[in-house]
Amino acid sequence: ATSYSNKAILSGNSDIIGVCELNDNDEYLEACKEQDVDSLIEFLTEQEEDGAEVIHVDVRPVGSDEQELLCEVIKELQMISDTPLMISAASYDALEAAVRKYNGKAVIRYSFKDDLKLDDVFSVMKKYGGVLFVCDSENEEKSVKDLIFEKADAFGISRKNIIFE
Repeated sequence: ATSYSNKAILSGNSDIIGVCELNDNDEYLEACKEQDVDSLIEFLTEQEEDGAEVIHVDVRPVGSDEQELLCEVIKELQMISDTPLMISAASYDALEAAVRKYNGKAVIRYSFKDDLKLDDVFSVMKKYGGVLFVCDSENEEKSVKDLIFEKADAFGISRKNIIFE
């Protein structure tokens, strides 16, 4: 993963990725709902201060305009930090807009529990590049991983750009 001037080497080691546990932080949830970019930037940069080599950006709570907020947060983060970003999004439109705005090779977080379709993620990756970080994969069967690789192949996405947690 890269930012405009920095890189992080990902190899399935999720320890270098910042933690963005929305459900565990009422203040962060409130900042998302209120679209308080300054507070969100403060929360997100704490990941970097805690040693993360990749900042996890997730603004998906109900009640916010995810696409607008995600793009604004990415823009502001890139002005103050050169740490690469991992982007979580609930919709194709939000993901596409965020990755388009990002200056670098974004990490795109995907979980089998998310509503976002894998085809949508690969469509964005084909258009803008990126690295797919598949979460919650330690319990997935080999056949699911094979399916992800097959879909990646169909979209022309290199398997080296897919990482399983």
